[in-house]
Amino acid sequence: MAELTEKAREEFLSEAHDIVETLSRNLLLLDAQDRGGERDPSIVNEAFRAVHTLKGLSGLFGAARLGALSHRLEDLLDALRLGKRELSQDVLDILFLAVEVFGEVLEHERAGRDEPIARLDALYAELERLGAGIEQSSVPNIDYELDPGMLAVLTEYEEHRLRSNIEQKMGLYRLRVEFDLVSIDRSLEEIKEKARLHGEIITYLPTGSAASMDKIELDILLASKSDLATLIGVLGSE
Repeated sequence: MAELTEKAREEFLSEAHDIVETLSRNLLLLDAQDRGGERDPSIVNEAFRAVHTLKGLSGLFGAARLGALSHRLEDLLDALRLGKRELSQDVLDILFLAVEVFGEVLEHERAGRDEPIARLDALYAELERLGAGIEQSSVPNIDYELDPGMLAVLTEYEEHRLRSNIEQKMGLYRLRVEFDLVSIDRSLEEIKEKARLHGEIITYLPTGSAASMDKIELDILLASKSDLATLIGVLGSE
């Protein structure tokens, strides 16, 4: 049993390392986009999801310091993805520092060392400084012309992205697509990549009906400046 526990712990540490590497790549993309004057909100969301996953794994395996750091960083990334804080070079510098500190915390975790980590305390101080400047963003009064059932199930992040796209005068389209159940994951990724060139998928929801038991039908809420005919041709919707 002890051997199995040690194997599970090694798998956890390996998974945690991979997640930190993913976070680092996301930050490099954000830095390049920031310098080029571009913004892709999906990158910030992916960084948030990576840290959120790391927090959950840390809790399962009792890695308290890793979990605490993940939780604090998750708060900052959540504020960024919800538009409560602007991405700046100062914020990016702190996020890059967090990746380095994650590496130190993982080294201590692997070696079973629990002595203080100086840079961890310094990072917490920086995150505290940034957190003090996070304010609740004012929400404009926008009348959504959407099915109330779809609007009711949007997450806070999805509603934020919906609001941002409306403010940018994007058109909203509800497209219905059908996939084979066995290939749903791959098919969704393919349609997301196609849609990225024309706009942003806000959410997708099962309709509860399909042509057969081995199919699934989804309603996709898409924000785009392209016209409906173009989107139908690109996404293969009916």
